Order: sequence, then structure tokens, then C-alpha cells
Amino acid sequence: MATRRTDRPIQLLTAISRGCGLTSDDFDSYAASREAIISQTERIAATLEEAGIQARDQGRDITLVGELTGECERIIGFRRLHLLPEFAQRHRHRMIRQLSFFLEHCVNRGRTCRYAVATSGQRVPWGADLKGRRAEFLNRINRWSSEARRRYGIEVLYRGDNDTFCRAEGTTADGVNLHADLVYRPTRRLSPEDWERFLRWSRGRLGGAHWRDCGALRSAAAVVRYVLKLSWGREGLTADDRADGLVGIDELTPDELAWYYHATLGVTRVKPLRSFQVFCKSLNDNREEIRWVPRRDGKRELRRVQRPRLEPRPPTTDRHTHGFRVYVNRVLSCSALLERPQPK
Repeated sequence: MATRRTDRPIQLLTAISRGCGLTSDDFDSYAASREAIISQTERIAATLEEAGIQARDQGRDITLVGELTGECERIIGFRRLHLLPEFAQRHRHRMIRQLSFFLEHCVNRGRTCRYAVATSGQRVPWGADLKGRRAEFLNRINRWSSEARRRYGIEVLYRGDNDTFCRAEGTTADGVNLHADLVYRPTRRLSPEDWERFLRWSRGRLGGAHWRDCGALRSAAAVVRYVLKLSWGREGLTADDRADGLVGIDELTPDELAWYYHATLGVTRVKPLRSFQVFCKSLNDNREEIRWVPRRDGKRELRRVQRPRLEPRPPTTDRHTHGFRVYVNRVLSCSALLERPQPK
């Protein structure tokens, strides 16, 4: 006879009671993945701070107080940097939802979107002019995008960085390799000859950068990836990556990480383009976001929902808060509510 688990956290009980389709195994997997992301974020933040770069945002620290358990947990806020997995993960999930909804509801299904990978070719050596090389690489992509639309009716919808790091001293492979994941679609019908002509033209038009068409886009998660590889975890390096000498961003030295930080500070790592950019702007203008919403049959679907308006921040000068904000967790599970004495 199977024993009933009694160590389930309140978040899991709440999700199960609401019919969100979340099981105990799903929650355990999520908790392990979340713990790995926080661990890697802490490691990268410590490396940045060792190099004299601020990684934490004291104004974003909050303390969660469980209304049922009375337990307290302080969450340290980090800066909104793509170098930090904690922020990159949230940004990636939001972009996946937006792109998935756009591809399903806003794109003519008769013309399948495709995706491609552009690579800068020769790596940028450590300490070299990474900012200049990256600007040159993106200018090539922008010129290719504009000309592809004019000549072949190809619309580029999305561009996302995916840089890799390699340590191979004494060779041209040592340094940073610039990658760009691209989503595009034909706005008019192309014959097989025209399509083959477009592929040949694209390979030569980027001039020094390698370009490869990866086929039809079946899932937004295949192209919206972390902008930087981690050394381990779900989005970490593979055995083949290790064999090629690649290292994760959490394995860089303070000097290497500081050089990469300053070279990419203020640049746009993930960029919606053209009609997808218009769609994302409409979400912001209407104070909307794309969220998974449970249906009556127990499954979930993506919908446009209104963003809740944030309440004014409480003053942080109260001596009981010690300079950080305090939030009370008011998410209660149905089982917990039933256990409470009810008024007669």
C-alpha cells in the first residue's frame, strides 16, 4: 500500500488543488532545477564581485513570510543581467511564451516559420575588441535581413545571442564565438528554385559569417535559448562540447568575466523584429502578458491576460523591516483551508 506524502510544500498543494496539471515529480524536478540555477547565479555573482562589478541589487531583496507555516525566507535580488542565470531564465521563459503565442495566433499557418544559426566564424580572442567584432557581426545580419525582405520577401522575426567560450591556448579556437539564432518566414510563395537560390545567396551574403538553415520551427524553445552556456544542468554543456574545449560562463576567471561583461554591457541580447516586435509592443502598451491558463479539461493554453497593477511600495525606513521589503504569502491550498475551523 502506497504511503501518502506529508512533506509536500504549500506551493505544490496549492498547484494540485487548483488543477494546474502539476504532479509531485514535476515539482521535485522544478525544485532541483531552480536550486541549480540559484547555485550557478551565486557563483557567477561572486566572480563578478571579485572583479569589482556589482552583481546584487539591494533594492530587490525581499523577505517571504508564510502565513500558514510562519517560516521566513529572504530572497536576495540580483541585477537584471543576462550573465546571471536567475534573470536569464525568467527572461527566456517570458520570450518563449510570447513567441509561441505569436506563432500560433498571429502567423499565417500556410507559411511555416523557419530558423537559422549565424556564426561569426573566427573566434574573438580573450581581451580583444569584442564589442567592435560583435557590432560588425550584427551589422552583417541586419544588412542580410533587409535585403532578404526586399529580394525574396523573407521577414526576420527574432534574433537571439548564444555565445560560447573556448579555452584552447595557442590556437585560433581560443576565445569567444558569436552565435545568433534567427527566426524568419516567407511572406510570399517561393518556388523550389527560388528557395534554393535564397539559401545560396544567404550563405554568401553574410560575408565571413557562417549561416545555416535549420528547417521548420516546431517549438519556440528550440530557438529561444540561454544567451550563454552553463557548465552543467539542463542547459549546460554536453560531452561533445567538453571535447571541443568549451567552458561554461560560470567557469570563467574574474578577469575573463569582467572583460566579457564590459564588452556586452548595454547591448540587446534578445530582440524581437518586425511584426513580432509590433506584437510585443502591443502587449506593453495594453499592459498585457502571455500566460499559461488552465482550461476546464485540465490542460493549459497560452492566453493574453492583463498584468496586475503593482501596489505602491511600502516605506523601507521602518525599523522592523531593517531596510528590506516584507511580503506575506497569501496563497493558500484548498486542503489547508478545509483544515481551518469554519464559522457556524
